[in-house]
Amino acid sequence: MPTTYPRIQVTITPDVAAALAAAEQQWPQAARSELVTNLIGLARHSLGVEQAKKQADRRQAITETAGILTGAYPDNYLDDLRADWPA
Repeated sequence: MPTTYPRIQVTITPDVAAALAAAEQQWPQAARSELVTNLIGLARHSLGVEQAKKQADRRQAITETAGILTGAYPDNYLDDLRADWPA
């Protein structure tokens, strides 16, 4: 089918063949190009879910450790430290 989008070639390696076979089970009426497009869509979704989980884990770690060092250093300790530095 004509398109204005760029095209790519995909070599059917054993991994690609296995992915296509699994996709054919999911979408038995789909053409091979549609199977590839569907697999890419699933991968994109999966990567988005993984990225969101990593971001949520980072935020949770920040929340859990926020303020953990409160009171570890006395007031104005940076001023005292800098006073020892040469001018």
